[in-house]
Amino acid sequence: MFITKTMNESTSLEVHNMSLDQYMIESTCDAYEDLLSFNEALAHFDIKEQELIYTESTELDAFREEAMDKAKQFLKNLADKIKTKWNQFINFILKKMIANNKKIADRLTVMSNTERSALEKVIDKKELKVKFFDKVYDLPDCVDKILDFMSNAFHKIETEKDLENFKPSDLFKELVGEAKELRTIFGEDLTKTITTLSTVGGKFTKSVEAVFNKIVDKATYSASGDEKEAARRITLVNLKGQQVIRVAFSALVSLANTCAGALIRVSHAYSKELNNKNKSDEK
Repeated sequence: MFITKTMNESTSLEVHNMSLDQYMIESTCDAYEDLLSFNEALAHFDIKEQELIYTESTELDAFREEAMDKAKQFLKNLADKIKTKWNQFINFILKKMIANNKKIADRLTVMSNTERSALEKVIDKKELKVKFFDKVYDLPDCVDKILDFMSNAFHKIETEKDLENFKPSDLFKELVGEAKELRTIFGEDLTKTITTLSTVGGKFTKSVEAVFNKIVDKATYSASGDEKEAARRITLVNLKGQQVIRVAFSALVSLANTCAGALIRVSHAYSKELNNKNKSDEK
């Protein structure tokens, strides 16, 4: 029964991905609207400055100082808004991750050691094969590799000069790979991976929360009078950061689906093994 329930619930994972796509589309639109409003405010300052220059007004120096202070404040407000939305985005992702992975992990939690042992034995006997990322040696290492990708990606976001052309999906293929070829796994590999997936939420959050705020703050306070470029930079940091999260989240969902599919494929043999084990214990 636990295998059947896992199969039914695993099919809902794609629905969550569609919701994520819609969320990111709306987030991108909001980000560019905020950037446009920011640039319009700066453009207004430029127009006013040119008027004062043209009329040789004595108010020019005072206006420039006031405009510079306001531009800095506008930039800070934009950065604060982006950080707030980012935290909302991470919480949005975290809830989906916990919901998705908990459905599968809970099935293992309710199993006794005997049942778990029977499941692992069946998987070993069948020499079960699954597809997982080709640059990862063992299935249980997939989660850590995905988290490592996130760390590397955010380092790129912080240091990359041509941030607009940075593609997180390409970096993922380079570091983690693609699920192309079937490989044999052990029963313990599968149960360990499922358990790791159930606890990945905390690690996932820790690996992005602080570093994102640090990158945004760095871009904000090192503007050096070019607030327009700083605003563009932190908007890109936000959008590229979301792309990184989407790639990582999709990889984790794919891994969870792989595990669910593996459980489904051994369901009949597992039930038979468990029945034999119970009969043996009764004797």
